[in-house]
Amino acid sequence: MLSSRILIVAMVLGCCGLVVGQTFADKKRTLRVKLDVPATNYRMNIHQIYLAGNEIWVVARVKMVGDAGGGAITTLTDSVTVPAPDGKVRTFILGKNWNWEEPKHYEYVSDKALSALKKKQQKKGKLKELYLRNKDAD
Repeated sequence: MLSSRILIVAMVLGCCGLVVGQTFADKKRTLRVKLDVPATNYRMNIHQIYLAGNEIWVVARVKMVGDAGGGAITTLTDSVTVPAPDGKVRTFILGKNWNWEEPKHYEYVSDKALSALKKKQQKKGKLKELYLRNKDAD
């Protein structure tokens, strides 16, 4: 009877993505951002990744480099592999300065708006930094 209860508990925990004794730090996820920009002189990088409650927050920054870029729509991508649990991913894009419609699965926000969202999660004690881009890598 006891062994069947242990087996049931192990099966339930296993179906939720983690094996008994495993933490989310043992799980690796590759998080990607793919974005179309209006010229060839734009750059985009994932700068931060957070665990915010049950969500993964990916923060990417797009910026124009120099004045002279070819006026061709360009697709930029970046990816980072981090220890993270399964769960909904919210992607925040900072620095968008063009006017065409973008995919709805990204949230285009200002630094100020993102800071307010982060403070709200910090007050709840539900914000954990998983990744911070090295400033020298830009």
